[in-house]
Amino acid sequence: MKKALHYNQSGRTPVWLAIVIVLVVGFLAWLIWLMISPEQVGIEREVTIPQSDGAPATLFTLVGVVESIGVRRFTMRALADRNYFVRDYQVTVDVSAETEYMLTTPADPSSGMLIERRDGGFEDLEVGDNVTITSDEDILNKTEFLASKVEKVR
Repeated sequence: MKKALHYNQSGRTPVWLAIVIVLVVGFLAWLIWLMISPEQVGIEREVTIPQSDGAPATLFTLVGVVESIGVRRFTMRALADRNYFVRDYQVTVDVSAETEYMLTTPADPSSGMLIERRDGGFEDLEVGDNVTITSDEDILNKTEFLASKVEKVR
C-alpha cells in the first residue's frame, strides 16, 4: 500500500515554519543593523572632520594673479573664489633652476584643440598674469614657499 502525501488543507501555515521565517528575518535585520551602525558593537570608523571654512587639510596648488616680480621670486594674490579660502591673500613664490614653467593659451580653432601648452620661463611672467602654482610641500597657511611648477594661463 502506497503512502499518500498529505498537504495542509486547512490553509494555515505550520507553527514551526512561521518560527523559522521569523528567526531568519530577525537574523537578516540584525546583520543589516550591524552594517549600518558599527559603532554600536564597538567598531570604530575613521572619521574625517571637515574644516570649518571648507578648506582641505593639505594644499599643494594655488591659483592667483601676479602682483609684482622680483629676482627669482614674485608675489601673487591667491584668489579666495579659486582656492577654498574665505578671503584673498598675498603669497611670495620663490623659484629655482628646477622650477618648471608652462604657458597655456587658447588654441587656434582650426587645430581641433581647446588649449595649447608650451614650455616657458620666468621671463614670461608679467604683472597681472593668471597663474597656477604647484609646490612639492604643503603650502596651506604659508605666505612664502618654493614653487615646483608655474603655469601661466591666458
